[in-house]
Amino acid sequence: MEREVGKEGKYLYPFWDDDYSLGTIYLKHEPIVHAKNICILKFIVQGSKRVCVQNILSEGNLNRGYGTVAFRALIKLSIYNQFEEIFGKIQSDPPAYNIQLRHFFRKNFCEVSDHNFFLKLTHPNEIFLKIKNQQLLEENRYLTSTIERRETELQQVNFELRELKVKLKEAFERKNKEHISLSKLFHRFSK
Repeated sequence: MEREVGKEGKYLYPFWDDDYSLGTIYLKHEPIVHAKNICILKFIVQGSKRVCVQNILSEGNLNRGYGTVAFRALIKLSIYNQFEEIFGKIQSDPPAYNIQLRHFFRKNFCEVSDHNFFLKLTHPNEIFLKIKNQQLLEENRYLTSTIERRETELQQVNFELRELKVKLKEAFERKNKEHISLSKLFHRFSK
């Protein structure tokens, strides 16, 4: 599976078990199988055509895009293996996260009811196009936020530079006045 750029501009690498009947997708920051997992998506293949998502576990903070990248890897893996559907239950502990889960699955092309989600894989080209568009939007958001952050940092540096120039000019003027005063004093005593 190819690498993806995550929300924070870092590369993310999905790996999976060879046994698809009880499957796991591991998401890592490095392209090494033994690297630390930052997200784990567990699934079961039911029959020969349906994939049931069991759980998505992310390390550390949520909302970093790890679950999305892992779910997209599951979509691609399912399409490559000619599965027809991805589905699952929306249930979290605490239940207050169910709203976020519904948003997560809708964002990732699923149809959502109160406690279930599913994605039909019958039009893979459309799904791949949606995935590519989503990736481009995420990269654009990251680049835009990076540019905005850098512009703010540049404004701060320019402000500090202007302040330093004013202080330097004031110090130079003070030193110049002191030099003139000392010159006058030296000149007076040297007569």
